Amino acid sequence: MEHNLIEVENLSFIVDNKVILDDLSFKLREGESLGLYSPTGSGKSFLLNMLRDTKGHTPSKGNIYYTVSYCPLCKDILSPSHVGEKV
Repeated sequence: MEHNLIEVENLSFIVDNKVILDDLSFKLREGESLGLYSPTGSGKSFLLNMLRDTKGHTPSKGNIYYTVSYCPLCKDILSPSHVGEKV
C-alpha cells in the first residue's frame, strides 16, 4: 500500500510584498524522490526550510501535512507503512 509521506497544499510565502513561493502543491509518497530545479533565488532552499519548520519560514498561506507512524511506548517515529507493526 502506498502512503503519502508529505502533502503540500496551496503553499505560499510572501515577505515585504515579495512573493517567494506562490500556490505550490504536491504529494510525495513513501519511497518516492522529489527533484527541484530552478534558477538561483527562486525559493528552493526556502521551501526546504518550510518543510523542516525552520524559525522564520512559516507559510503565509497553505498547509503542509506529514503522515508518520508513532509508537508511544518507545517513541519511535517511522514511515506510514509501519502502522500496526511491532517495534
